Amino acid sequence: MSHQASLELEMAVRKALGRNAGRGSLLVASADYIDIGFGFAALTAAVAPYYVNATAEEQVEISEFLKRYTELNGGRAKEHAELVEQAAQELDKLIGKLKK
Repeated sequence: MSHQASLELEMAVRKALGRNAGRGSLLVASADYIDIGFGFAALTAAVAPYYVNATAEEQVEISEFLKRYTELNGGRAKEHAELVEQAAQELDKLIGKLKK
């Protein structure tokens, strides 16, 4: 697998966090960080601001989303390229829905 899947997830996380995210938040969005096994941390950081203000139904949806990607917790992203790409695509859709 190439580094490309982690870059896709990085872009999705950065988009979810927005321009006003602090530097610490953007660290978890780094493709290099995702490559070494912190894809789940990146996903969690991306949805955390939305979870705080979400309805009960939206919180369930966010929790279910995260459950689908627990395999990325501590796992090397390069070994889970398809799952990382899927997470990036689903994150974009979820954030789009939560922003409405």
